[in-house]
Amino acid sequence: MTTGDPQRVAAALLAELADRKVFFTTSWDDGLRSDLRLVELGQQHCIPMILFACPDHSNGKAMTSAELCEIARVVDIGSHTLTHTAIDNCDRATARDRVLAGRAVLEDTLGRPVPHFALVGGRYTSTNLQAIASSVDSVRSTHAFNFRRPVHGKLVKPSLQIRFNGRTHPLKMLDQAFSQLSFTGFVRVASRIAAGEGQHDMLPMVPTLCAAREIYLHLWGHSEDIEKSRAWREVKSLFAILNATNMMPVTYAEFLARGDEDPAGAVTAASAHTA
Repeated sequence: MTTGDPQRVAAALLAELADRKVFFTTSWDDGLRSDLRLVELGQQHCIPMILFACPDHSNGKAMTSAELCEIARVVDIGSHTLTHTAIDNCDRATARDRVLAGRAVLEDTLGRPVPHFALVGGRYTSTNLQAIASSVDSVRSTHAFNFRRPVHGKLVKPSLQIRFNGRTHPLKMLDQAFSQLSFTGFVRVASRIAAGEGQHDMLPMVPTLCAAREIYLHLWGHSEDIEKSRAWREVKSLFAILNATNMMPVTYAEFLARGDEDPAGAVTAASAHTA
């Protein structure tokens, strides 16, 4: 696991990224009570994050309205449907209703717009994606290995998933690596998958997976995975690695910003919620 020796990993990344810009952000799904610990840890290391919340999650572990309002002071909140229901198994009208229902509750709770949406399970159809596109500013998927600036109006494809209780669908990872990376990058990812490593284990490989001088690193995951696998120490190490490098933390909105200009400057604990 890459987080086993954070000082070594951070030092290696510092050396390889010395002449390159890396803008990074993180997003987390579901809005469960385990996110409270995640937010606290993120604040300690100045890690920018957006939580995609289901205000009435079907597992009964959703944060209360009061808890959502409290953490919304320091992190961004996005929507993830009302009850954690995918939109790939319904018609266009139902898909739009599922997206808007969760957002409406969150906006009423927080008293501010909630423009960003994350697909449940990353599942969608092109028809339903078109149906919801005009209702939100962005739609985040679960595609992996994207290290380029997100294109406005397109599906937001993250870079790596943070998941400690099992690997993240090796065949799906191979397919996404093949579609996003060069042949050399694909071979490197394939060798890591064959060795039993997950996506977050590939963080040290980012400089070799993306040859561009500007890298857009988007990490995502679930705090419940961390809780179930008792991996809070590993997440703390991962956050320490990000904090110790010359990567530039930016809010989710800044990460998705249009135009040729660089995203805004580094995020601080006090400004991490700015949209």
